[in-house]
Amino acid sequence: ASGGGDEGAGEAARRKRAAQEHVALETPEKGPSVTSKSRGRPKAKSKVAKLGEVALEAGVLDRARRLGYEGVLRTLAARPDIAANGISEREILDALQATG
Repeated sequence: ASGGGDEGAGEAARRKRAAQEHVALETPEKGPSVTSKSRGRPKAKSKVAKLGEVALEAGVLDRARRLGYEGVLRTLAARPDIAANGISEREILDALQATG
């Protein structure tokens, strides 16, 4: 009859180990790292919004739209280095077509 008591103690030990393993497998709560990631995103969005504010020649824009280059043309035309070098929208579009 004393053998039955030992089996109960073994089961209790297994349950205790399983409970400890379960606690070890839980994911820790996320803290400040989540906020630091979200801080970077608005900057990227505002940069994109600033890039899209370039007025383009209507004829060039229509041609770029038909060719599927409107977004790339707007992005490139808004870049400060492109504007500083005096590259026109037409030249940008011609270069895009040449490179495929």
